Amino acid sequence: MFLTIGSEGFRNIVTGTIDVGAPVVVFVGENGQGKTNILELVYLLCYGVSFRTRQNTVLITRGRSSCRIHGEFRTEEGYILPILVEIGPTSKEIFLNEKKIANRKELFSISPCIVFAHDDIQFVVGSPLLHRQFMNQILTLVDPLFLDSLRTYNRILTSRNEALKEAREDLLEVYDDQLADIAHQITVKRERMMDAFSSILRSTCEEFGFSGNVFDVSYRPSLRGDGKEELMRILRSERTQDLMVGFTRRGPHRDRLVFTMNGHPVPDYASTGEIRLLSLLLRVAQTTYVRESTGKTPILLFDDVLLELDPLKRRRVVEMIPHGRQSFFTFLPEEPILQVLGGGRSLVYHVVEGRIFPDETSQ
Repeated sequence: MFLTIGSEGFRNIVTGTIDVGAPVVVFVGENGQGKTNILELVYLLCYGVSFRTRQNTVLITRGRSSCRIHGEFRTEEGYILPILVEIGPTSKEIFLNEKKIANRKELFSISPCIVFAHDDIQFVVGSPLLHRQFMNQILTLVDPLFLDSLRTYNRILTSRNEALKEAREDLLEVYDDQLADIAHQITVKRERMMDAFSSILRSTCEEFGFSGNVFDVSYRPSLRGDGKEELMRILRSERTQDLMVGFTRRGPHRDRLVFTMNGHPVPDYASTGEIRLLSLLLRVAQTTYVRESTGKTPILLFDDVLLELDPLKRRRVVEMIPHGRQSFFTFLPEEPILQVLGGGRSLVYHVVEGRIFPDETSQ
């Protein structure tokens, strides 16, 4: 649980530190006041990167040369860990417990963090690229080494594509061997994860109650085989076509997911409201999967995602979330916060033009 968070020169947020030492922390304000920036701040403390951008310059307040983001995190064992992220236009330094860390993966073991965002609907109706991003997000949360596997795969893939463009068949034999090995590792991990995740998603949708509709998601690997040797055989058989087009046409970089409702493609058969709700339940299922896989309940960030649901559905979604760590919510001023969140200890803040004010009536 985060006890405090703060910043200097971060986006439009006014310099300062606030207490967030409660299971539920709520930020209330009109659109454009800085609520999402605060959630982004929390995410940066968890992972060292933003969930909105990879450009450092947009994180820094206009007129400043750098920004600092800091927080105090209390572990499940009761230890207090100070976290500091210093960001320049082209640089970033992360300090954990007052010691500079070389790789942001060292943050991953502290606490998983999951964002519920409006754009999550694209995981259901968007491109296969977003499907792969969703799978990669989940696997990185439960297996930090998966990130290394992805980087290795992308490096080899780039080299193979260059060899294809230059028709260097002598190099292709080497790259095929390397690519088949890491592709098999990634595919197996994605397949095992999606088998477990799809079961959790079905249970989550059934628990919510979808008026008899059955939602499911299945993994469709682009390159499937029983082992590295078979994948190498497939790559060799595809080589002539790959040489013609100048790139690798099959592999984990072409994997996709298929979402169905009663056996039919969700984008074609489900209503907009059903798709919106399914995207929320995807994140609920992700939270459950991460908790069951790691033993840790993630920190949750809800960025105005409950707006389009009626009060009953809002409350139902919140009730289904595995609690026990910490949740951050953003709401518009007119929204019935207590009706949605119910009782329990919470902190409520109002956000106006980047200034954060405590609500005197919150618990």
